Amino acid sequence: MSYVAIVHLLRRVPSETERSANNHQWLYVSLIAFQNGQSLVGSANDAEKIVRGELPGSKIIVWEPGWWGGIDALEQYFGPGIQCEWKYFEPDVHYGCLNCGADLVMRLR
Repeated sequence: MSYVAIVHLLRRVPSETERSANNHQWLYVSLIAFQNGQSLVGSANDAEKIVRGELPGSKIIVWEPGWWGGIDALEQYFGPGIQCEWKYFEPDVHYGCLNCGADLVMRLR
């Protein structure tokens, strides 16, 4: 059964040389995905497998494409047929805390 698949892709693996999401950013994106019935993955390969071959409108929402090598690298990796949307965290915004789910909900409204 085909459907419109929307997947949020967010780098989760911490590294000394690569940037990745902190817990607050991960919770923020997971709340967006949950509220919209979407998926959240930390692997570009997994995101592609979920979206490829699904109905038009399916896409990967890539958070901080620079953490993945940049937009050009991602477009080359995914190839034709994969629609992407690019999202960025605002540098001066605190994205809540582990005990502040209500704060995150209010920010999304």
